[in-house]
Amino acid sequence: VEARIRKHIANVRHVHIHLEEDTVGALNARDISSDETSLLQRCAQYLEGQEMICAVGMLRLFATEDGLRLSITVSLPRGLSLSEMHHHVDHLENGLSALDSRIDDVFIHAEPADPT
Repeated sequence: VEARIRKHIANVRHVHIHLEEDTVGALNARDISSDETSLLQRCAQYLEGQEMICAVGMLRLFATEDGLRLSITVSLPRGLSLSEMHHHVDHLENGLSALDSRIDDVFIHAEPADPT
């Protein structure tokens, strides 16, 4: 689905589908990653220090009406249950939110790490 969205909508570069129980509306956001390199470096350093993370993919920062939204893609070990994966993601979201009071929301797209 993500690939089909990118293929059919020309101005969309990144698509991450995340299933939640609640319905979430469209987010009006502006990518400010290039303006906030210092904050993103602190986030990257935090993520590098987390032993459960196998790899960090995308790391972007967006300005929204409510504040800053951090969007990240990480790989976690294969074989984790959905509950274990959510536990690790919650831990990461809390740690990242604590790095800067301007961060209003942290969205983490977690995928199983590639087999080695």
